Amino acid sequence: MDGQLASALRLSSLQDPGPPDRALRRLVSAGGKLSSGSDRKLILLVEDDYSIREAVHDILEAEGYDVVQAENGRDALQRLRAGAPPDLIVLDLRMPVMDGWEFRAAQKNDPALATIPVLAVSADGSAKAEAIAADGYLRKPLSTSTLLDTVARILAQVERQRLLGRLEEAERFAALGRLAAGVGHEINNPLTYVSVNVDLAVTEIDLWLAHARVHLGDAPGAAVPAAGSVPTPESLATLREMLEDSRSGLRRIRDVVKNLQSLSRPPEPKRELFSLNEVLDESLAMARNHVDHRATVVKRYGVLPPLSGDRSAIGQVFLNLLLNAAQALPEGHAEENEIALTTLVLEGELAVEIRDTGAGIPRDVLPHIFEQFYTTKPIGEGTGLGLAVSHRIVTDHGGQILVDSELGRGSTIRVVLPLRPPAERAARAQ
Repeated sequence: MDGQLASALRLSSLQDPGPPDRALRRLVSAGGKLSSGSDRKLILLVEDDYSIREAVHDILEAEGYDVVQAENGRDALQRLRAGAPPDLIVLDLRMPVMDGWEFRAAQKNDPALATIPVLAVSADGSAKAEAIAADGYLRKPLSTSTLLDTVARILAQVERQRLLGRLEEAERFAALGRLAAGVGHEINNPLTYVSVNVDLAVTEIDLWLAHARVHLGDAPGAAVPAAGSVPTPESLATLREMLEDSRSGLRRIRDVVKNLQSLSRPPEPKRELFSLNEVLDESLAMARNHVDHRATVVKRYGVLPPLSGDRSAIGQVFLNLLLNAAQALPEGHAEENEIALTTLVLEGELAVEIRDTGAGIPRDVLPHIFEQFYTTKPIGEGTGLGLAVSHRIVTDHGGQILVDSELGRGSTIRVVLPLRPPAERAARAQ
């Protein structure tokens, strides 16, 4: 414990322990809601020891933070649910009424509170304490410099994630723009044969109706249909095929629109079980117009267990990688080029490989491909965000992206994802 914190502890120990909370009076409205009247970061300090609570409070306020106090986990939950969330929770683990582990379980089960970052502190040096699912962990006694450095690091990380979220949204719309040129083609092709089939079906039905009216006597004096236009069982089967083709075309149009809507919609991070093979197919369908004129697609899908993760985000990763693979190939030579999609289980993890026979990536470029705004494409054709966002999404899922490329021999990008997300693995370790 350094001098500043020790002095603060000595000062607070001379005061009578009790309910006075200077920050609470200043920052909590009449209704008891968390609030801050400035742009200063708001920290909720959850600590049962009055002396430590006051000392840490003074140190954080002196650094420019607004601080609200809670004596235990239950008190903290009540304050959180009464108003706007703080920017950070500094959480003691060993507390009466509701300890830090119980608080974290309740916080993570409440969608409105789950994303608030937590810095756990405890004198408990056990593996259980250090394995707490938090953004940071500090052992007591605390060092002022370590405390302030850790708080600043977590808040900076949160800000970075917020900015990355904005960048990801920008990249999503950039991908939408790249796809827009092919949307008309994707919709007009099925729309054309839907329209032709519907016209032929209407003509065929008119023949059936005319034939039926003549034979039923409903149209006396009507001309008898020519022999070649008399409906037959075979023509009925053809009619059904035309309608089935039309239905397939309408499904394709629906899927194109649905995929574009999902890409333009702001993401809602969530965890669900899904099939990587299905998501890869969905991303391929979205990129199909860019791929079909450049390469033959070869699929080598393995039998995979379901993956737990954000289906929409992983789909965006595959879409970015497929668009990059297509853009590495010249247009109009699909029969000479190949994009191979492979999925497999690899040492307990799921792997997806996207290999193209394109120009490859220069050796001096490889170290930079995941950097934000780095692009070798001409101005107006690339944002430099696609691979950076993809790398962030895969990393958030506890996975990695591996790149193997050689000039003139194409590139292979492998996305490796663990079956269990990082948070779930940490929870099981406790």
